[in-house]
Amino acid sequence: MLVAAGRDVRSVELIAAISRAAELQAISEQLRADALRGLPVSADDLVRIERLSAAALRALHLPAAASKQAPSLADYLEQQQRAAE
Repeated sequence: MLVAAGRDVRSVELIAAISRAAELQAISEQLRADALRGLPVSADDLVRIERLSAAALRALHLPAAASKQAPSLADYLEQQQRAAE
């Protein structure tokens, strides 16, 4: 994905940014899980770490994943009708 976007995947800066984003995401998920378990978690801390995690991910400038276009209802019904014949 990064190679296709023309990024140098061996860059120390990119590796550090990926590591930072992954660590912040893991901390964010752990805090959220703790909060859902009823453990004492500061809402401010949770919001801040989630914001930092999202910013670190955006800073990677990853290309958007191509989404597969779902068939229209007319196409789906036509396909089902052909399959039934």
